[in-house]
Amino acid sequence: MKTEQLGISGFKAKKADHDEIEHGFRAVLDFEEAHPDLYQYSSTRYYTRPVPENPEEEYWMFIDSSYDYAAYMASLKAAAQRPETKEMQALIGKVFAHADGFLTGDASLSDGLPNLMSIIEHWTEVPSLRVEEMGKKQG
Repeated sequence: MKTEQLGISGFKAKKADHDEIEHGFRAVLDFEEAHPDLYQYSSTRYYTRPVPENPEEEYWMFIDSSYDYAAYMASLKAAAQRPETKEMQALIGKVFAHADGFLTGDASLSDGLPNLMSIIEHWTEVPSLRVEEMGKKQG
């Protein structure tokens, strides 16, 4: 069984900015899906939840899944250096401009996308505890 590796990060933003953030991320993901040769991850998911202390805000979290975390991170860094990704990087910058603090550390938007990669946390699956579908034993 392959061991899944996750890259996880997130931020807090105003709920009023939800649609703009969602559309920005969708445009970024459309670009990434159109260029699978540049990005080494198998899937990504985005989640939101309310900020308990402030009903006007919400947390955003993304989880990228891969089976080779080093290759995943290397692909992100390499893609950030390619001229054809500059427009997509500008979109990421616009999305993260809505961030009111990152959940996994501090990052400055002024240093560009490679600096933002420092806020991605690496998590490793415990394969013996995987449940794919309830009631069906995995082998």
